Amino acid sequence: MARLARWLSERWNVSTLRRFMSPSNHQSSFTRRGNRARTRPIVGIIRSLFFLGALAAMAVWISCSSAGLHVTKITSARALDSNFQPVAPTDRFGPGDTFYISVRLEGYRPGLALRAKWSYEGQPIHETQLDTAHIGDLYAGFSLSSDAPWASGRYSIDIVLDSNVLATLSFRVKALP
Repeated sequence: MARLARWLSERWNVSTLRRFMSPSNHQSSFTRRGNRARTRPIVGIIRSLFFLGALAAMAVWISCSSAGLHVTKITSARALDSNFQPVAPTDRFGPGDTFYISVRLEGYRPGLALRAKWSYEGQPIHETQLDTAHIGDLYAGFSLSSDAPWASGRYSIDIVLDSNVLATLSFRVKALP
């Protein structure tokens, strides 16, 4: 896009473009022979390409800026309240505990594919998708439980939008003495 603009500015100045785009020139360009009559279609093509390029750049910018979802805080806890805010935050769990994760989101809107990917020692163990109709800034809650006791070690959760990791949190499971 920048090269096209530079090329145009090197070859065409404002007065040249005005002369080609003036109404009086439209009638005469069809009757004249020579260089000006041949370059008229090229100017139209270049102008159309520039317009299409600007539209494409604007579409990319809108799609990137409209995502606008940010994770401002992620907390592991023993429980979550009714608004999905953490109750008794911790980074250590027992083998029989349920893992609760509170995620503070800014700019959420329904339709975004926000997922939580749970891992044990770097190996994926579960994936959860957020399902809410709320819009804007909110707390989201994720939980993971098991019928069998959790193995001791390091667990983590990645908050993922499409294929981009927005936030990661690690916590441990340790057998209680």
